[in-house]
Amino acid sequence: SEIELGRDVQQAADGGYILIGSTTSDPETYASIYLVKTDAQGNEVWSRAYSDQWLHLGWGVSQMPDGGYIFTGFSAPDHDARDILAMKIDAAGDVEWSRTWDYGGLDEGFGITLAPDGNVVIVGVASLGSPTSNIVLLNVDPQGNEIWNKTIGDAGAAAWDITAMPNGGYILGGRIGSSALMLKTDTEGQVLWQRAFGADEFVEAFVGPLVLLPEGGYLFAGGATRHGEENPDMLWLKIDDEAG
Repeated sequence: SEIELGRDVQQAADGGYILIGSTTSDPETYASIYLVKTDAQGNEVWSRAYSDQWLHLGWGVSQMPDGGYIFTGFSAPDHDARDILAMKIDAAGDVEWSRTWDYGGLDEGFGITLAPDGNVVIVGVASLGSPTSNIVLLNVDPQGNEIWNKTIGDAGAAAWDITAMPNGGYILGGRIGSSALMLKTDTEGQVLWQRAFGADEFVEAFVGPLVLLPEGGYLFAGGATRHGEENPDMLWLKIDDEAG
């Protein structure tokens, strides 16, 4: 039997939903990126699996103005290599283009957001799990042409979620060391501020999904493990936009 795991969901322009994750019968040997499109009541309209390598995993998805979707994750030809993946499909799930980025280690794409100018920004991690891991930002146009890519933040950092600001720039959530990490960049990916939280109070803290608050500032969701406890608790962080 198949094992199916969801990673992200977004509401589509028609009121339905697009879900991304993975499907596999044996996660040690093979997996495919898996997308499901539903109507507004959650009934499946179509589902598709995508893979041409040993292992694929889908993490983030966003709808494009043409009604299609762009998603990110990773493509792994073997146990020792993973490449950040971006793929564009049309509204029916047919592939229009696909491309990868190789930073030389276990590299994964996590979050994806549609910028106000119609281009797409992906946040990923190069050398995931390494003390020298780096956050990677990739900016591509709707046809998959790279506009710029940047490595940002301090060594050892990871980010899993990205949200475009209405007036430009991006907010990211992740982790550095044992602390939750929040960053803001400008439209070119230059870091404007970053803030770490939880190093003294928790054994480990991290954040991922976030929302922009109507009154300004940001609300992050994540987890934190207290000293003396084995399992994390849910963590909510609200911060303003004055240098974090």
